Amino acid sequence: MKIAHWLIMAALLSSMAGCGTNSGVSGSNLHAVAFGHGSFVAVGDGGEIVASSDGSSWTSQTSGVTADLVGVTYGGNKFIIVGAGGTALQSSDGTAWSVATVANDVSFLGVAYGDGTFVIVGKGGSVYTSTDGATWSSQASGTSSALEAVTFASTFIAVGVDGTILTSSDGASWSATATGTSQTLQGVRYGNGTYLAVGANGVILKSTGTESWSTIETGVSQDLNGVGYALGLFVVVGADGKILTSADASTFTDRTSGTSESLTSVAFGNNVFVAVGFSGTILHSDDGISWTTA
Repeated sequence: MKIAHWLIMAALLSSMAGCGTNSGVSGSNLHAVAFGHGSFVAVGDGGEIVASSDGSSWTSQTSGVTADLVGVTYGGNKFIIVGAGGTALQSSDGTAWSVATVANDVSFLGVAYGDGTFVIVGKGGSVYTSTDGATWSSQASGTSSALEAVTFASTFIAVGVDGTILTSSDGASWSATATGTSQTLQGVRYGNGTYLAVGANGVILKSTGTESWSTIETGVSQDLNGVGYALGLFVVVGADGKILTSADASTFTDRTSGTSESLTSVAFGNNVFVAVGFSGTILHSDDGISWTTA
């Protein structure tokens, strides 16, 4: 009877241990997620890459590197991932990856694709561009401030430390824009005629033309790390599981994420929002409002 009792208890504990976890995710901090080629790709510490077609079931991929991976984008029929130590990876399907070291002395923080060009940004104001994801050229950004993120919407916009915002039509020539904030900006996205930048201590800036930025007061104090746009909705993610949504980029509503882990990035694809964060956290949502743990 005692043996049967312990067998039952062991089975119950095994079942409980599996609840709320995802076998494809190791528990490493995830820093970025993007959608392309019918798949989400999320990246994180220690060379972590995980992929999913639906945002719910995830599979670990072999990256071939141990560097922390912090940025990912899809464009030109390929994924590009960037990270510490000047690491860059590319893949046409999100499964098989080839590795290149673009710059040994630079840590990359973000990557975007637009108008036939990939743009990587990183520490020390570093900017690198490529048309094929294999051969990269260093560009002068005009700043030594770390650039945390970059996006493209008719023009490239990079954001970073000390409220830095840079714009470029081609990824090679950059100009600075006054922002009125000294907070670190950590995410930027375009939607419905508006650019939205988010960052430390709850700062949110918006602009309709990139030249003039206004601060949006939300009462949020948590660091905001990433922003996405789809289905007519901006979705902002941040520390302590913070998720905010807005249809007009002026009034933001606090949503229940179900986690206290820091959320770092959000993307949309296959009619699903996916947010990723620390400790392997992955959330998904059909509408950006109600969220479920993967």
